[in-house]
Amino acid sequence: MARLASVLEHELGHELAFAVERGKIAVNSGSKDPAIKLDVLEAGLAVQLSDALVADSLNDHTSRLETGVQEALRLADLTAEQIDRVVYVGGSSLMAIVPETMRRVFPDAEHSFASVLPQWPKVSRSWQRERACNRR
Repeated sequence: MARLASVLEHELGHELAFAVERGKIAVNSGSKDPAIKLDVLEAGLAVQLSDALVADSLNDHTSRLETGVQEALRLADLTAEQIDRVVYVGGSSLMAIVPETMRRVFPDAEHSFASVLPQWPKVSRSWQRERACNRR
């Protein structure tokens, strides 16, 4: 409770949100030791991240994403087989669960990545894997 009180008292909500975002970027970009670093609350405080931990924490979102895609197909009166290309354009689409889910829904479609921030220096592991697969 003391940490929560400190966050509220010192108005650190945005700092925590930024720390979580940096952790998300670290795990998706293949950082050697990804973590949510919470030094703003306590020196050395961090939450270590792993692909498995992130995948487990996003499991519910994965099923909701797939449900949303199926609903969009229904509303458009299309089938998954009629979709021939899926383009990922940064942000959350760089999280591994997004292309993994889309590949399950659209196994025959061409999947490609594009960046809305072409100068963005870090790329996700999923984007790196995609590039490797496209070279074959």
